[in-house]
Amino acid sequence: MKMKKLVQPCMLFLLALAILPACHVWETKNCPSPPEDERSPVVFTSKLEVTSSTKVGGDDGNEWAEGDPVGVYMIKHSATLDASTILCEADNVLYKASKDGTAVDILPDGDTIYYPVSDMVDFVLYYPYKAGISNFEYPVDVKDQTNQANLDLVYVNETKGFSRSNQAAIPVTFNHQLAKMEFFIGKGAGITSLAKLQLSIRNVAIKTTFSLPTGKLLDTGAGGTDSIDAYVTPYKTDSMKAEAILLPIANLNATPVTLHFQLDTLTYEAPLPFESAQTDLKAGTRYRYVVTISEIGVTFTGTLSPWTDGRGGIIKPTPP
Repeated sequence: MKMKKLVQPCMLFLLALAILPACHVWETKNCPSPPEDERSPVVFTSKLEVTSSTKVGGDDGNEWAEGDPVGVYMIKHSATLDASTILCEADNVLYKASKDGTAVDILPDGDTIYYPVSDMVDFVLYYPYKAGISNFEYPVDVKDQTNQANLDLVYVNETKGFSRSNQAAIPVTFNHQLAKMEFFIGKGAGITSLAKLQLSIRNVAIKTTFSLPTGKLLDTGAGGTDSIDAYVTPYKTDSMKAEAILLPIANLNATPVTLHFQLDTLTYEAPLPFESAQTDLKAGTRYRYVVTISEIGVTFTGTLSPWTDGRGGIIKPTPP
C-alpha cells in the first residue's frame, strides 16, 4: 500500500493557521505511517462458522482452500462503511487464505493494509472477492451452480476496536449469507442408471445485491420466475449428489417453488416445502434430503436445519 508523506501540507500549516482543518482531514484520510521499521501490517486469522455454514470444502463444508480471495475494508472505529469512513486507502483490498483448512491466516495479496499511527479501527471482510464494487453493494447471482464455492457469500462486520498496538493476527469468524440444498439420490424400482439425471429448482429469484455496510440482502429468492440447474455429480455407488446455493426465502408457503427431476424420459416435480415444518430457506443453513427415484415416483426422506439430522419427511410427487 503506497503511503503518502505529510511534509508539504504540514509546512503549509506552519505558514497559515487557516489550513489546519484541511491538513487534519488529509492526514486522517490518507493515514500517515510511522517509520518503516515500526509499521504494523494487518493480518487476520479466520474460520468459517461451522454450525450453519454452506461453504464447499471438507465433509462439514467449513474449510478454506489456499488462495481463496477475501475483500477487506478498514474503517474508522464505530463507523458505518462508506467512502468517508475508509482509512489508509483500505478500500476493498484483496487478501487470500494462506492454506487449506478450517482455521487459516488471511494474508495480503499484493497491497498490505497498515494500521494508522494512533487511530482505533474496524474491519469489514467478505468472500469471494470482487473488484470494482459500486456503492458498497455486492452483486449476487446464483444462476450458474457449477462452482459452489464461488457462490457461497460469507461476511463479517464484527471485527472492531483494533490499533497499531495489536501485534497478533485478528481473529474473524465469517457467517454465511445464502441457503443451500443438497439431495443424495439413489435408484429405485425400474431405474438402471442415474447418469443422465438433471434437477432444476424453479420459480426462484437468482439475482440480488448484498449491502456490505449493513450485512443484508436487498432482495430474497421469493417470488422469482427463474430456474436454477442444480450441480449434479456422482456420489457413491449407483447414487448421485445434487446441490444448489439459493437466495433465502422467508415463507415457502407463499411462493410456488418446485423441484423438477428429469431422467431420460421420466419427469417428476415436487413442490417446496416438502412438509409443514419446513417454512423457509434460512440464510446460512443447509437442507439435506435423501431421494429415491423409481419408475412410479420420487421419494424424499429429509433432514432439516444446519448440518445436523433433524425433522424428516416423505413425499411422492406426481408426474406433471
